[in-house]
Amino acid sequence: MVRVPAPRPRLTPAARLADLLASVRLAVVLMSVLAVACVWATFYEVGHGTAAVQRRFYGTTWFALLLTLLGANVFASMMKRYPWNRHHVGFVLAHVGILLLLGGSLVTTHAGLDAQLALYEGETSDRLVMAGEPTLEGPPQVRMPFAVTLLSFRSDKYPGSSMAATYESRVRIDDPARGSSERLISMNHPLHYRGYIFFQASYVEGTPMISIFSVARSPGLPLVYLGTALITIGVVWMFYVKPYLARRQGRAALASHATPAPSA
Repeated sequence: MVRVPAPRPRLTPAARLADLLASVRLAVVLMSVLAVACVWATFYEVGHGTAAVQRRFYGTTWFALLLTLLGANVFASMMKRYPWNRHHVGFVLAHVGILLLLGGSLVTTHAGLDAQLALYEGETSDRLVMAGEPTLEGPPQVRMPFAVTLLSFRSDKYPGSSMAATYESRVRIDDPARGSSERLISMNHPLHYRGYIFFQASYVEGTPMISIFSVARSPGLPLVYLGTALITIGVVWMFYVKPYLARRQGRAALASHATPAPSA
């Protein structure tokens, strides 16, 4: 008698969508598109500048949608193995890390800041000029919740040359919420203050001297750091800790079978 296999139950639309989102094929397609977009953006930035690539690539709706779909794929793949057990520890940590990394990138892209601040000695300002394309006239400005005053600027030149070896700015921060404080900004020591990062970018010689700072703000950076740490821990767990625990469990099982049963 030939047994006819039972028909497979029909999946609901929600289940079919979950299977599609969790598929490896979708992950490969999304990661391939993302890789091509990033390579294209890198070459575009060389010819058009950072601000231009932010507007044409990283800050666009289609790029955000691409990262969101990749995040949905990672989340669906993780939930497909739910409920998890101890064997899934590394897998879950790595996937949560990827989600945090993608989320932090999206937050920084859409709520971050890339601007400049130019001050002559003695000048005070709380307004940043947003970085723009070289041909852009009248770039927008953004106001900081504190003011920066350039107290002094100093540059050292290479011996026998007019080329600057190093330069630094002493500034005063006037913050209505935290009071005033003096800080030093140099080429290799940026200033971190209330989520803003001030880099000593350039200067203009004259009387008085003009110091130029690049100012960035990356609100998603803590998520990126945490996500990177979780991915690292997850990978180490999957490739080193999990095999070690499996070997130890196997040795314990062999030892229990090799122990002779007590005689009656």
